[in-house]
Amino acid sequence: MINIRNKVFLNSLSEDVEKNMLEIRDLTKKEALSLLLANDEFEENVEHYKNLNKGIDFLLNAMANEDNIAIQVDSDADGYLSGALVYQVIYDDFEYENVTFILNEGREHGFQLRNLDTLVNNNIKLLIIPDGGSVEFEPLEKVTDKGIQVLILDHHIIEIGDKLRGIEENVALINNQDGSVENIYLSGCGVSYKFCKELVECCEGTIGNKYLDLVAASLISDMCDMKYSYENRYYLNVGSKMTNITNPFLIEMAKSMKKSKKDKFTIEDFGFGIAPVINATIRLGKKEDKENLFNALIGVDELIPHRGKAVTYPVKARLMGANLQKKQKEEKVKIAEMVKEEIEKEGSQGNTVIIYIDKEKKIDKSLRGLTCNQLLDFYERPILLGSIDESGFVRGSARGYGEMDFKHICESTGLFEYCNGHDNAFGFSIKEDKIKEFLEYVNKNITIKEKSINVEKVYDEFVPKDDVKKIVSYENLWCHDIKPPLYLIKNAEFRIGDIKKIGTSTYEFENKDMKITKYFCSKASYKELVEDKYDDDYITLDVLAEFRYKFGRKIIIKEWEKIE
Repeated sequence: MINIRNKVFLNSLSEDVEKNMLEIRDLTKKEALSLLLANDEFEENVEHYKNLNKGIDFLLNAMANEDNIAIQVDSDADGYLSGALVYQVIYDDFEYENVTFILNEGREHGFQLRNLDTLVNNNIKLLIIPDGGSVEFEPLEKVTDKGIQVLILDHHIIEIGDKLRGIEENVALINNQDGSVENIYLSGCGVSYKFCKELVECCEGTIGNKYLDLVAASLISDMCDMKYSYENRYYLNVGSKMTNITNPFLIEMAKSMKKSKKDKFTIEDFGFGIAPVINATIRLGKKEDKENLFNALIGVDELIPHRGKAVTYPVKARLMGANLQKKQKEEKVKIAEMVKEEIEKEGSQGNTVIIYIDKEKKIDKSLRGLTCNQLLDFYERPILLGSIDESGFVRGSARGYGEMDFKHICESTGLFEYCNGHDNAFGFSIKEDKIKEFLEYVNKNITIKEKSINVEKVYDEFVPKDDVKKIVSYENLWCHDIKPPLYLIKNAEFRIGDIKKIGTSTYEFENKDMKITKYFCSKASYKELVEDKYDDDYITLDVLAEFRYKFGRKIIIKEWEKIE
């Protein structure tokens, strides 16, 4: 067990838990409520997007000419959700059948040149790239050289820029990062939705809230901002309601979670229940598994075999995704242990940054990021994990630690070919012979501080029920940039006989003052906690806790420490 008290950092501005919670997050009560209640008044006018009409013309002309259309599906949850949305609008809303989709291999993003022959052989005249296409110029050039128009519906930083001048008549680039719109935090699926909504309305139709379930799922899976974008909050608020869930795969996930029509998908449901199933399928699934998943998302109404039974695509996608998710968890733990052994052998664990080069290419590219996360928790310092390609570059995944902007640190050295992604989660490329220089730099200039735990209030022995009630009323606020508050409860005493086990890994600790719950507690952890004590014996705990409504206004244990 960790030494909680020595790691706690008290971040208290006010004695009032509600006021303190809002002040720490730089929010007023009015702003917090505006986020929780965001409605369509915050939806930005789609007409502000550059090249919107050009993209609509591309698609309408293609359908009018009965041209073949292909949708390039990007290899992550946002990519699959974006692709499914665009496909459904074309196939279902416009009843246009000359449309197909292309799935990338592994975790590849954007259009891959190996797929060019597929486009040519199938006489594709319009290629649509949702959630990608704004980075690589060469594939676009090759595609347009074949007389194929390209419609990009993206939200990533634009790197092709002026390069399009030679082919711009055949490329419609619609991207919220081009300076034309305020909401730069929208997902690829969100950009696709806004385009498709305008497309349908141009033809005197409407899609209303249809497809906002996909948008909501994409916003959470892609870690989009939920603090500063009221438009994002509006899409989440509407798209998460069970009455607005229309996608067949999401309906199947709702059934498995035993959701009723009165419920909604929570942020946790999207982030820890749905997105991991999709991503595990993309990372570890075979071509057939990925096709099953996409068919489930676009609503193919057929029965397919699964373990001797005939099931729908959504059912099979859920079952296979869950199996692959379990496999993924097992694989990342196994790989992380192997990497740790190698690092210990090399004696490199003392460096400010842990760098591991997978020289024998034992680690699947799709698992690098997850392995980094696993190692990050163990070493508590930045991680670079990659393999060497034929040109002598080490390419892979990186993760930062703590409050630093690790991506900026790497870029500022001038040693990296590229660092693409988020501040503390990105892909990188660096010449192998530059790694020693990089290590020397970070060891000399970067200091890793021991990670503290931000606690917003310390309670002695028990928590007043009113405090729990105040905080859980804001539970739907917690998302990405707005972290849920943590509280330290010191010296909480419980009688062993009053501790209840619920299910396989949940324990409830109750005394006369409060009830607290520990989820995902192994038998070994519980045994270590109570040792050889009897029912009438007591244990005293320091508890790091969250207050959560979804669990019945309970106090949820995040970490604990037994006080001897």
